Amino acid sequence: MEIKQLYFNSNELVIAFSNGDIRRFDEREYFKDSFNLLVLPQRRRRVDISASQLHWPKVPGQTLLWRDTNLWDCELALSAEQLYQHSQSISAEDLERVNCYLVQKNIAPTKEDAKHHVLFVMLYPFRDPYFLFGENIHGGMGDRGGASWLSVEQILAEDFWRQHLLQADGEWLYHIIAEHHAERDTMISKIIRYHSQQTHF
Repeated sequence: MEIKQLYFNSNELVIAFSNGDIRRFDEREYFKDSFNLLVLPQRRRRVDISASQLHWPKVPGQTLLWRDTNLWDCELALSAEQLYQHSQSISAEDLERVNCYLVQKNIAPTKEDAKHHVLFVMLYPFRDPYFLFGENIHGGMGDRGGASWLSVEQILAEDFWRQHLLQADGEWLYHIIAEHHAERDTMISKIIRYHSQQTHF
């Protein structure tokens, strides 16, 4: 049994295995009798991915507290077999909902709002188009903004979307899309592997 691909979902990990199964890792079940190292999304996403295991390394010099424990001081490795054992099958309908914030940044102050103007890009790896570009302005009761589903061809055709990514510190994402847009699986794998090395939001 090997790990073919890891996908980050909003509050869980979804894993494609070499036998063709795609399963959701149930961290609550795995950690039911111990401290949940992966309780926060920043910690869950900072992972080294290989065919044989997922490894959450210690990250020196950073602080992410949960119940008086700095999660960056903790380390965990789970083999492909362990992950399979502690995961559950996922329906086709739920697969289409799998999503991950790739970039998210508050660029305020802007002419639209002095304090809250958030740009974001999300990846939906099991639907087409794969990318959701959006903005959230003001927040709360006066929230406004919007979002657009975009194909890779649309992203590359309009400089507006590249500027969206540049403003949101997502130049890395634009380069991966531009270089690998013709190879869907490679593109998504490179996006996830880059994202797995980040510790922010």
